[in-house]
Amino acid sequence: MSVNLSEIAAKYGVELAAEKPEESLKQLEAIVEALEGGRLDLDASFAKFEEAVKLSRSLKKRLDGYERKLELVTG
Repeated sequence: MSVNLSEIAAKYGVELAAEKPEESLKQLEAIVEALEGGRLDLDASFAKFEEAVKLSRSLKKRLDGYERKLELVTG
């Protein structure tokens, strides 16, 4: 029996962080395209919007961390 972390996370409403920021950015872009497409109903649109906010916050934290590391390295 294999364990699928994505299914477990979805079951409990937990979002797994993408391994790379580029993956999160691609997910965010896909959400924006879905929202701009106008084919989602209000509930689905709101759920996608919430997901986008979580992704953007996660990306901001990662980028802020990279910026701090660069400042330490470059002095």
